[in-house]
Amino acid sequence: KRVHALEEEFRRLQDSDDKEYLRLRLGVNADSLASWFLPVIAAFTQSEHALVDLEVDNEDHTFKLMRQGAVHACISSRQRPLSGCESVKLGTMQYLCVSSPEFERRHFPDGFSKDSVRYAPAILFNNKDRVHHRFLHKVLGVRQISFPSHTVPSSEGFLRAALDGMAYGLVPKLQAERYFGRRQLVNLVDGESSEVPLYYHYARHETSWERRLREALIQGGVELLDN
Repeated sequence: KRVHALEEEFRRLQDSDDKEYLRLRLGVNADSLASWFLPVIAAFTQSEHALVDLEVDNEDHTFKLMRQGAVHACISSRQRPLSGCESVKLGTMQYLCVSSPEFERRHFPDGFSKDSVRYAPAILFNNKDRVHHRFLHKVLGVRQISFPSHTVPSSEGFLRAALDGMAYGLVPKLQAERYFGRRQLVNLVDGESSEVPLYYHYARHETSWERRLREALIQGGVELLDN
């Protein structure tokens, strides 16, 4: 992929009238894709005449895609880069513990507690999702606790499940806050959130278009993520 990227840049430098699309593969976490990532990448693809193939996974696991050579670059919660690569922090995604008002009345009548979470259905993105467990440890001080859970491997579906009263879960603040004013969602634990830092991993020896992509994502992170 490194060689192909350099060849592509050289070909474009030789032919300024080239009408072929640039194609790149990126690893991105589903919550970024559903909230802030697409407006940024849309502007980049239009200015660069580019096409993107997106590989989507949990933010703890997108890094493996780059290690396997499946993508040119990735957004990950991991800070340390691979050999020959660099990483830069884009910002932090805040997750709020939310449910529908009716779900809160039914499952948390006495508040969010160790006893109530043992029986209230939760939503996890997939079986690799550890954000929920980290939040329970942070708020309730529990490391190992069993609780009923659905797996919904879609950010949009995850949010819909919470809105429809199917379960409670940790939803990005960027997605959740618009529903608070309408009373479609409630924050179950005021003043508490789970914070996931996001880093952009890229090859140390960038092409000019890879540098412009990095700059666009960093700017998008400054504008749309918590910093």
